[in-house]
Amino acid sequence: MEIFLTYVLPYLVTLIVAVITGFITYSTAIKQSKLESIKQREQFILDNSSHIKKLHYEEKFKIYRNLSESFLTAIMDNSQLFPIGLDKVPQNEEEQYNFYLKRYENACKSIDKATYVLHSNAPFIDKDIFEKFSAIHQLCKLQIVYYPMFVLDKYSYQNELKDERTACWSRTSDILSKREELMDFLRHKINSDEAPA
Repeated sequence: MEIFLTYVLPYLVTLIVAVITGFITYSTAIKQSKLESIKQREQFILDNSSHIKKLHYEEKFKIYRNLSESFLTAIMDNSQLFPIGLDKVPQNEEEQYNFYLKRYENACKSIDKATYVLHSNAPFIDKDIFEKFSAIHQLCKLQIVYYPMFVLDKYSYQNELKDERTACWSRTSDILSKREELMDFLRHKINSDEAPA
């Protein structure tokens, strides 16, 4: 028994302590590995989410830019239909008619393009933005509807639609002021949307 207590027991205790320490170290390493794995997974999800938000922001910005460009062209072409201020046109009647017809064709093409861009992007933009662009679109369409009556076929409707004719000339400045309101609105919208880092 004395040999057991003197020689075997210390080795046995040392062996048991070593096994317990090894088990604790192994368990701690496994827990640490699991925590590290969870942390990496969460970081991946966070990075992926940030990336998706950044892509979403970039796509939204592209849509705003396309809408702005197409509507700027439409507004500029449309403002030539019933221009504010002096208008330089050819003196010859035939050249003048062709000049006015070309303006009309340009306004029709550009409003058609703007309409396509607006409606093709409608599901991807906020309702308030769609409504702002639609309001300008409606005014431009009215100008296009009345232009042939008052400019291309100018003698047919001069007396019957005096109020509408006057409205066309004042509508140009309304369209231009709505454009400025829209640009301010979009600037505010873009700045208020958080651009992810």
